Amino acid sequence: MAARRSVLAVIVFRPNGAVMSGSGFVIRRNLEAQESIVLTSSHTLGLVEDEDVLRVRYPKFPRGVQELPATILYQNATFDVAILRVGLTSLLPLRFAMEDATIGESVVAVGYCDPDNLLNGLTFTRLPAISPGLVRPEGILCDATSDDVDLCYVVLSCVCLPGMSGGPVLSRKGVIGMVDSGDPGYTNAVSPDTILGVLKLYLTSMDETLDLSEMTMEEVLDMMGVMYCPSDQDDEQLGHRSISPPSPCRASRRSWTSLSFFFLK
Repeated sequence: MAARRSVLAVIVFRPNGAVMSGSGFVIRRNLEAQESIVLTSSHTLGLVEDEDVLRVRYPKFPRGVQELPATILYQNATFDVAILRVGLTSLLPLRFAMEDATIGESVVAVGYCDPDNLLNGLTFTRLPAISPGLVRPEGILCDATSDDVDLCYVVLSCVCLPGMSGGPVLSRKGVIGMVDSGDPGYTNAVSPDTILGVLKLYLTSMDETLDLSEMTMEEVLDMMGVMYCPSDQDDEQLGHRSISPPSPCRASRRSWTSLSFFFLK
């Protein structure tokens, strides 16, 4: 599955030895700046302090693994979406589906699963896991609205484990969601409409005069390829992020086995 090559492991190393890990995927690349934009879940990162180290890992072909530093461009805990900048262009961006997912549609979730923290953030399988499934009868459910953006989930039958959060869910049409949370028997994926809303929030945080209300996903991504923080800015500027308060239903990775609703961090 070629799309696996565009999925990365996202890792945060804490000074106390703790490691947080999840998944992410390339949504745009800037060949001139030699950088790419990566989408992941906000809860995969948590609150990243100055002394923390944020890295991504991805497979090299025909063999090997590459690790690179990453920078947070924008982080929104309300919608559980984060945008990263990584200095690579070798991975192809994944395309979002032009249409909403439909009930019964075949899908595949992709990510670096790490159940029970077995790998301790230090050793990863070279390629991300894939988990096939269907869009469940619930279809797309909307949970809340904030900043004129609806928080909507695509409900899937895919079996997704901790570590897969932030990974893409793909159909034949393209990306139909980003793995976020779940329970035995189902997985919730943040919908493309919610992701598009967050990308617009990021762009307007950089330029409040922008009117993006009628722009499509492709148009917004094209604009991000030009507007997002260029490489000649310092890391302090690039590390600026906007963080919204988390929803009270959020659960940490360490407690997922005892909860009926958990994040797939």
